[in-house]
Amino acid sequence: MALDGFVLGSIIYELKKKILNGKVNKIYQPETDELVFNIRNKGQNYLLLVSVNNNYPRINLTDNNKKNPYEPYNFCMLLRKYLASSIIKEIRQINNDRVLEIDFEVFDELRTKSIKTLVVEIMGKHSNVVLLSDNKVLDSIYKIGENKGIDRVLYPGVEYKYPDVGNEVNPGTINYNSFKKLFKSENEGKKVYNFFLHNFTGFGPRLSREMCLRSKIDENSKIGEVDENLLDRLYISFENLLKSKKNNNYSWNIYAKDKEYIDFHCFPLDIYKDYTTINFTSISKLVDEYYYYKDRYQRMKQRIHHLKKIVDKNITKNQSKLLKLKNEYEISKDRHKYKVYGDLIIAYMSTIKNYKDSVKVKNYYDNNNIIEIPLDGRLSLSKNAQKYYKKYEKLKTAQEKINRQIKITKQKLDYFYNLQYMINNCDDFEAVSEIKEELVNTGYLKSKNTKSKKHIKSKPYKVISRDGFEIYIGKNNNQNDYITFNLASKEDIWMHTKNIPGSHVVIITKGREIPDTTLEEAASYAAYHSNARQSSKVPVNYTYKKHIKKPKNAEPGFVIFKKYYTMYINPQKPKENK
Repeated sequence: MALDGFVLGSIIYELKKKILNGKVNKIYQPETDELVFNIRNKGQNYLLLVSVNNNYPRINLTDNNKKNPYEPYNFCMLLRKYLASSIIKEIRQINNDRVLEIDFEVFDELRTKSIKTLVVEIMGKHSNVVLLSDNKVLDSIYKIGENKGIDRVLYPGVEYKYPDVGNEVNPGTINYNSFKKLFKSENEGKKVYNFFLHNFTGFGPRLSREMCLRSKIDENSKIGEVDENLLDRLYISFENLLKSKKNNNYSWNIYAKDKEYIDFHCFPLDIYKDYTTINFTSISKLVDEYYYYKDRYQRMKQRIHHLKKIVDKNITKNQSKLLKLKNEYEISKDRHKYKVYGDLIIAYMSTIKNYKDSVKVKNYYDNNNIIEIPLDGRLSLSKNAQKYYKKYEKLKTAQEKINRQIKITKQKLDYFYNLQYMINNCDDFEAVSEIKEELVNTGYLKSKNTKSKKHIKSKPYKVISRDGFEIYIGKNNNQNDYITFNLASKEDIWMHTKNIPGSHVVIITKGREIPDTTLEEAASYAAYHSNARQSSKVPVNYTYKKHIKKPKNAEPGFVIFKKYYTMYINPQKPKENK
């Protein structure tokens, strides 16, 4: 998890500067696993968030307000009873671990002063918040009973015990000799990386890897392979880290890759040297941003998964329908034989005397070869002929309908293939919301709300070509329609991969002649923003926007055009997506 003991130490450093000696004005519990304290200190108001959410446990100052339930939770009522109007007197970390204590100075009805302690345990799925009085538990968000199979109980009235950390020790109590002794007592086959992870509180997996990298030691090296020189280097890296913590020499950074937040820390991490580094001047703002993004990213992934299921279901449905229609079309193509049957029955009616189930006659449509015509013995020859003419006309009409249905089904498949591409390549929450809105508007997804929610509209990609021309790339079908029919003028250039799902691409000409370099650049972006991203020599159609038409009642993003050129180009990722 990103929030290790060192990061928690840097959070405490900031909290002490901002809210120590502050007064608690209000206490809220917007979620069962979240608390918010409204604190006034030095003329400013602060919101202290405490979350013990299984996925994103944390404590930090925040600017985000959440709606509170109409009826407060019991734990919230207890905190209000004991901590309302209290003063924060101390904030401390326990043994460099992910456990924090806040002491509140409170007064009872008789103005007797006492201290109540709030313990925040940031322990992943075992995270908890506990209120203590003289080290006795008053209450906690999560209770731990005696039947949980662990040597720790947590319910009102019991003596509080810290979470078990096993044999891990506080790194602040270690000197060179004890470090060396501890290292040499380890199993020689154990990895150096695990030495820090398993022996010291506050060390998470990536900080343990960082110690190896700073010491120029392979993290997978065995302890038995480390000589005295390497051991000295390990200790120097370890000591320098502790000095940085002691001197509050923090550098709060988020590490991102391909726009996705991967990790954060309070110290610069060389293990992420190839990642994008986003620096913050406040650890609280960093934590707020990181977990807001993670929560939003997770919800986006869930929504994408839901939309993919809907689109994939419609693709399968229309594929089956198309196959069935093609089979029916093949049957309808055989209709001409029924007209031949009718014609021959009429032609030979006077010569056919006795018949039961069939009759054999010369087929003057086929060089007078003998043909056997099935007959219904219960009907006259005239009615048998009429039966075949009706069947012929029915299949003829059916073929026309089947042709129309095949065309419609193919258009729907193209639409859903394009949606599938858009969803698979979506990295923008607003763009995902617009795809969902599109599916609701087209009737493929039922809306749970009768009132449509207003949300921020996403913007298409905008790129400035090397020749200075604006290039726009749609992220979804609504944006494709927008850049094609609202943004582009009739003399602008429109592009799309040939017979391949992808984005509309528009070059804004402003009356200027487009150089070949810009055409090729924009075409490479069209190839990249398509299902042919991993291919080479991708066919890209391009034409003036004035040649692009949208049929009446067509699905979003669907267009037709007749005049166009095609170039073959390798996909290229735009360098300046905005």
